Amino acid sequence: EIAIKEIERNPEIVTETGGIKGYGMMPGGNISISNGIGQAELEIKVLGNDKDLNVRVYLTKEPRGEWELKDMGM
Repeated sequence: EIAIKEIERNPEIVTETGGIKGYGMMPGGNISISNGIGQAELEIKVLGNDKDLNVRVYLTKEPRGEWELKDMGM
């Protein structure tokens, strides 16, 4: 959910896709949580009006904290 919000706010992704119309079924990647500390590396398929993109995101989570987006790329 956090990654999707950031993708939709990213003008480069919106321009490259010609506008976002949806997302692929399931993101691929890895999620690990140990002692409340989490890391996630995901690839999300962004379905665009003109072009589809695969966007890579890296998120972290501290104990009792929320997931935070640390990096995003195409």
